[in-house]
Amino acid sequence: MSRRVLVAGLGNVLMSDDAIGPYCIAYLLANYEFPPEVEVVDLGAPGLDLLLHIASADVVIAVDAIRDVEPGTLHAFDRASLGNGSHGPRLDTHAPALDDAIAFVELVRGVQLDVVLIGVGGASFEHGTGLSCDAHRQLGALAERVLRELAVRGVGWRDRERPGAADAWWERPSVPTSIFSDRRPLRDPPGS
Repeated sequence: MSRRVLVAGLGNVLMSDDAIGPYCIAYLLANYEFPPEVEVVDLGAPGLDLLLHIASADVVIAVDAIRDVEPGTLHAFDRASLGNGSHGPRLDTHAPALDDAIAFVELVRGVQLDVVLIGVGGASFEHGTGLSCDAHRQLGALAERVLRELAVRGVGWRDRERPGAADAWWERPSVPTSIFSDRRPLRDPPGS
């Protein structure tokens, strides 16, 4: 029986560097193919719904922005450092949901999960799309670190025959439309 591996990008794509996890997932999916037992997914800014994804995983590789470290620096934390607080007061931007989900799943299943958190120090967590230069420069290194973590666990992948551009859907220009543009008001305006 093969182990189920979850590679989870965490982050709010509308808050600058907080989106490093989703950017990394888009990059990985555009450039690599993974075996069926590996789920590579952008989970956005999860709450306890993270439980649904972690519940059946044996290995969790979380990719997220990291606060309170030098912007653009790459960091990795194993399960032991996540559990003992050695990472400082605020590890990643989604620490409460990630920590709680892992602890709950481990309690229910009675086993300790193989977990690693990989992240990049963010320079900006302001509203807006697009990564800072510091975070953007580390995107390739971040993806390589995820692949290295998979390799250490005996999980293979292969380059896509035709790699594509990472689909950062949140950066596509949108065309403003209104569903009410060609409709009359629901009731007559006062005084008519």
